[in-house]
Amino acid sequence: MMPEDGACFRDLLHKSIPVDIDQAALLFSGDTDSLTILWTLLDLGIQVTCYTFRLERVFSTDSKVAQKVTAHWGIPSIHVIAPYQEPEILAQDVRQVIHIIGSHRKTHVEVMWGYWYLLAQVEQEIVFSGLQADTLYGSSRNMAIRYSKDPKAFIEARRKLIANPDQEGYQQAQKLASYFGKDLHTPYTNQGIREFMLGYSWAELNRPKQKMPAVWGFIPEFRNLPVYRRNDNMQCDSGIREYMARMLDSSVNINHKRHVQELYKEMI
Repeated sequence: MMPEDGACFRDLLHKSIPVDIDQAALLFSGDTDSLTILWTLLDLGIQVTCYTFRLERVFSTDSKVAQKVTAHWGIPSIHVIAPYQEPEILAQDVRQVIHIIGSHRKTHVEVMWGYWYLLAQVEQEIVFSGLQADTLYGSSRNMAIRYSKDPKAFIEARRKLIANPDQEGYQQAQKLASYFGKDLHTPYTNQGIREFMLGYSWAELNRPKQKMPAVWGFIPEFRNLPVYRRNDNMQCDSGIREYMARMLDSSVNINHKRHVQELYKEMI
């Protein structure tokens, strides 16, 4: 992976954005993927408002980095704070999310509960998200262990994953966006971006740092404000997982698949 590869990556991100957009919302975690989308939208002169999820009393890395980035670039920023609730109210929220997304999968419910809060606050019709970037990079620990030394298997594994519309909750996020009347755009599902990323091995994409196309493609931006951080996700960093495990009664506790399956059957 070389600087010219990064320049190609940046150009592909530009081409993945529809040309008739003048303003948009960005579901912004401050991680590398949402940063690349933010900087691409700004390159194109699109007026961006960033929306960042935070759980009450949990000052996540997402919220801290998002505040730093948006303040530096003078971007409108809204931190959507989910309050701590009585277990009965939280259970109602979970039932609502399960009903909308049509999935009882633990990861889907936890992450999409955060999306549910975010999308309810978004004023813009067009919304951007960095969904499926992690899959293309193979940035999970499991992918690194299994495929870091086998480029061919790495390509095939990612092709299989992105063929599944549930991967990273993509289909579920689209259902939530539709529920709120939003048009959700996910540049990392663009075919040009996918084919570019599939052309590189795990090591080329993730060494010496994670997500090298972004590191090379956005050198001036990272130099201007050093906010690069290693991969994380909203489910883990925000405290949602621990909050739900602690607060929900076993009848809706999404750590117990059988109970959630029963709940989902009741919903449909």
